[in-house]
Amino acid sequence: MTENNDGIPLETDRKISEPDGFALLADPQRKRCIEILYESTPPLQVADLAERLADLSDQPNKSPMELEIALHHTHLPMLADREVVIYNQTDNTVEKGTNFGYLISLLGIESERSMQFVP
Repeated sequence: MTENNDGIPLETDRKISEPDGFALLADPQRKRCIEILYESTPPLQVADLAERLADLSDQPNKSPMELEIALHHTHLPMLADREVVIYNQTDNTVEKGTNFGYLISLLGIESERSMQFVP
């Protein structure tokens, strides 16, 4: 498996289709999860991910606990099934999976980062 400088698997290793990738990113909470994981040092506790998600949420009436439940029952299993994340339910942690880099490439985060001006 080939990785970029951040240790993220490159999109050439992907095992999901482009439509599936965009379908995963269509949900705002899943998209934000990917962005948070991209900026985090793995593994990340699911409770911490829920807290960060609550801070960024456009639904201020959702508590971190409600978001954590949604992560546990819906979003993380869906992402784990497609190897975007590694979800350890025993330790309640999540980290980048084999297809994580492919979703990052669909979001354009890598290209945005490389275009930033550094004096």
